[in-house]
Amino acid sequence: MVPEKELLGGYGSRKRTVMWRQFQKRNYVLVGIPAAAGVSSTPIGVTRKASQLATTASSKKSSSGKGTEQRFFRIPFIRPNDQNRDTNGDQKKKGWWYAHFDDKWIARQMEIHPNKESVLLVAGVDDMNMCELSLDETGLTTKKGAEILESDFEQEWLAHGGREYLKSHFGQISSKYVVQLLQNYR
Repeated sequence: MVPEKELLGGYGSRKRTVMWRQFQKRNYVLVGIPAAAGVSSTPIGVTRKASQLATTASSKKSSSGKGTEQRFFRIPFIRPNDQNRDTNGDQKKKGWWYAHFDDKWIARQMEIHPNKESVLLVAGVDDMNMCELSLDETGLTTKKGAEILESDFEQEWLAHGGREYLKSHFGQISSKYVVQLLQNYR
């Protein structure tokens, strides 16, 4: 039996996730299922921006002397199923999509919607359900008012059960920063 790592050419879980998403998009389009039909939990505005930047995306190398850069974002989010729904003439209820990027890859993600349970996701545990785009590809850094303070993100993360979620998945978390953060929570 050939080890999985050999079959995938030694790629890590992030690369496997990206490869899987590309496979899904190609094959869903071939059989007539829209590629975005529930496949991604990334806001549509972010994925649209990524498709525009796909050909020009360039990644910045972090300097070897420093730790990885931590960046936090919050943008309004309407779930794909609720976009065309208008309840009793009221304004559509929007939630918030929060993202914590550890260098150029997402480490934690939250979806908070009114009257619904919050969705918490962590890299290494929920890779298949998280935003698979790099920070540069999302275009979040150019979106006015999207970047927030770490303390604002942490306040929401803890208020929605983030500490307990991290504790229950401690051994699977791939971000060293998040593991260190969990140890500081204790």
